[in-house]
Amino acid sequence: MTKTVTINGKTYNLPEFNFKDMCDLEDLGFDLQQFAHKPMKHALIFCAFTMKTSEEAAAKEIQDHIKGGGSLDDIFNAIAGAIQNSDFFRSALPAAEKKAGTKKASKGGTAKK
Repeated sequence: MTKTVTINGKTYNLPEFNFKDMCDLEDLGFDLQQFAHKPMKHALIFCAFTMKTSEEAAAKEIQDHIKGGGSLDDIFNAIAGAIQNSDFFRSALPAAEKKAGTKKASKGGTAKK
């Protein structure tokens, strides 16, 4: 269970991804539903939030991280780990999945059980 991410040789504590963190990240433009469409932008927002810095400063650190042999996978894995380790998401996801299943069933599809 990773609680830190190292970017450009500096180690940062990952956010808890609690309700407040998610609200703050949304204010910055982070949207899990759009993550696949703009992964680089979401990685930048996540890093700026985690580093407690501006997007410009985070972009420089990410660029230097990659130039120095690091990978964007380091950052994507940190995002995935933070979400997987989030008590908020672990509690919220079953309810969201149940609701999505109910919507599918009401539209004539079959709900997953």
